[in-house]
Amino acid sequence: MTEAQQLFEEIKEEKWTRSALTSYTSNTFANLNSIIRSAKKNGNLEVIRQLCSDHLTHTPNSIIASYVMGKLNYEEGNLNYGYLEQLIDIFMKNRKFGVAEFLAKEILKYTENITALNTIAECMTNTGRENDVVKIWERLVKIDSEEADLAKKIAELKEEYGNKEEAVLYYKKALFRYLIEKAIPSNQRKINKTKNTKENEEYTYAFKKQKILEKEAEALKVNLSKAQVLNPRKIKTNTVSVGTTVTLDNIYDHKTEKFTILGPWELDPSKKIISYTSPTGKSLLNHSPGDIVTMEPKKNGKKYKIRKIEQAVF
Repeated sequence: MTEAQQLFEEIKEEKWTRSALTSYTSNTFANLNSIIRSAKKNGNLEVIRQLCSDHLTHTPNSIIASYVMGKLNYEEGNLNYGYLEQLIDIFMKNRKFGVAEFLAKEILKYTENITALNTIAECMTNTGRENDVVKIWERLVKIDSEEADLAKKIAELKEEYGNKEEAVLYYKKALFRYLIEKAIPSNQRKINKTKNTKENEEYTYAFKKQKILEKEAEALKVNLSKAQVLNPRKIKTNTVSVGTTVTLDNIYDHKTEKFTILGPWELDPSKKIISYTSPTGKSLLNHSPGDIVTMEPKKNGKKYKIRKIEQAVF
């Protein structure tokens, strides 16, 4: 039996039984995938496309024909018709989360897609898999530059799980997106509204505020472009680097001090956590155990001997 014949039988079964949505499962679409793969192998994709296209002209609600057309469009890079997205919407409205998630994952085989990722996240939430949904949110944040609230939500969960460094990174992303998408445009509207008024005190304030907001956004943009989440397995302790804790001996009074070197957003002076961009951080970077370092040499700083370098505890 050819692929077209197999597909025709599937469509005929759907048509005559008037299948309810409950009769469609992930296996239904997995079987259709097998037909599509076989047709592709044998050079018959155009035949099954024509079959489904003709069927949809008089049976536009055909789930099977819509799925095949959607898959073929993604195979060919033609994303204009959204057949799979329409099917996802149908199954989500009917709370068929397993099928909707399957369809979303089919889309993700071809491209990162906001609708597909949102669908998977919602399916996970509705089926008690909240612990897995964070990874999907992370993918969403990467492709949806306007998603400030989701970035903040990820940050809060990372913080709750004790992943401080990743939490800080997502808080920065949330703040940057808030500035770009909300604060700066909102303040610009205020500038436009007040610039022609006789009493321009409000305009002057808004104008100055805009400069501050834009400067803060630019600083965040630069910071985020350099940001990277530290992998503890890749932190080396033969020299001082970001992610290490350094034990120092003052060569004059022999007192011991410890510093942990992290990024500028993680600093906590009360816990001796310093930024690699700080004067002390710069003085320590790339030195090895046994080296004598001068803290802030331009200020005739104290001299210390590096006793030990360890991986920082996150």
